[in-house]
Amino acid sequence: MRNKGITDLFASLKTHLIYTRSLKTITSKQATTRIKDSTTTTVALAAEAASKRKYSLEDEKVEETVEKKAKITQTTTVSASLSSATAIHPFFSKSAVSTQSASQVSWIEKSEGFLICQFNSPAGKSKIAAFDLDGTIVTTKSGNVHAKDLHDWKWWTTSVPKKLKELDETGYKIVLLTNQAGLKTPVKLGNFKIKAANVLTKLGIPSQVLVSTRHDQYRKPMTSAWEWLQEEGNEGVDIGG
Repeated sequence: MRNKGITDLFASLKTHLIYTRSLKTITSKQATTRIKDSTTTTVALAAEAASKRKYSLEDEKVEETVEKKAKITQTTTVSASLSSATAIHPFFSKSAVSTQSASQVSWIEKSEGFLICQFNSPAGKSKIAAFDLDGTIVTTKSGNVHAKDLHDWKWWTTSVPKKLKELDETGYKIVLLTNQAGLKTPVKLGNFKIKAANVLTKLGIPSQVLVSTRHDQYRKPMTSAWEWLQEEGNEGVDIGG
């Protein structure tokens, strides 16, 4: 009986120990699970926060980029508007012809292919000194037959201005006649006008340039340009009279 009681006691203690260990294992597992769950939740929250922050930063960058582009577009639009509003033909550009010189130069379009440039309102005179322009009064700096741009010109010789001024001082009216059939676009015509104005301004004496831009009666050697000078372009003064 005594042995049986001891056996039962040991069996009871063993069962209690197993139960206690089981409880500890369960508790440990529950704690581990809770820690894992807590960690997972924390990581998830952190990831969510980071994601929100990331999207927030991206949104800020997008907004900033959009704002910058809007400002650039606005600036470009304003600049383009200003450029469009202030754009002028090259003939009237201050960089090409000074304001004072431009005020002394006037153009008359007698017909669609016949233009007259006048510098400093030349008075009518009975004596006319008439010359061709290209190859006689001026030539190209580049050496080309035709000028490459409006700045490609120089005096045919350095004595040309002096000789023309001497003629002006002795009572001659200076008239230049030129065929310019190559001026087929507004840009080319505008550049030639600048060139002609610069030549007369550089010369600095009252003078005229008669320009033919077509193959018609005003083109040399036809005589219509000279006839216009006699009848309308010399303030009623008879040439040779």
